[in-house]
Amino acid sequence: MAFEALVRRLERHRKLSRESASELYKLAMEILIAERNLEKKLEEAKTEKERKEIEERLRRIKLWRDRVIAAYMARCLGTSLPPVGEKPW
Repeated sequence: MAFEALVRRLERHRKLSRESASELYKLAMEILIAERNLEKKLEEAKTEKERKEIEERLRRIKLWRDRVIAAYMARCLGTSLPPVGEKPW
């Protein structure tokens, strides 16, 4: 599944502050596309179980989105992020 592959890829980038701006940009775009696709699936979900599963995935992807975008902005500004846990959940 594409979502699981994206999460595995994100987990390999544990130290986001070490990534280049272009790599962070690519990650952010992939996350935004995945988020949009999950929102469409949520609208089409037929059962409550599907809906809850998709909502959990959306929650996880939004946390990653915020973290990657913050790292990208910090990289572009030439600063670094304060030390915090790299895994957002």
